[in-house]
Amino acid sequence: MKNERELGDSPCKKQCRVDWDYEACSTCGRTLSDLTNWNKMNLLERVLANAKAIRVLKQMEKMNGR
Repeated sequence: MKNERELGDSPCKKQCRVDWDYEACSTCGRTLSDLTNWNKMNLLERVLANAKAIRVLKQMEKMNGR
């Protein structure tokens, strides 16, 4: 199980591609808002953003038939 620090780590893969239908990066799943505000977020906000990013990526995969 990941510790709190790992849960709040950036999921960035340094290969940003914006999916405008989701207004999110199709590589890491973070929304444009989360990408913009990442450095201002506290640990809890980052953990929540990462959970949302996972959901966004799953939705993208579902819509793209993966």
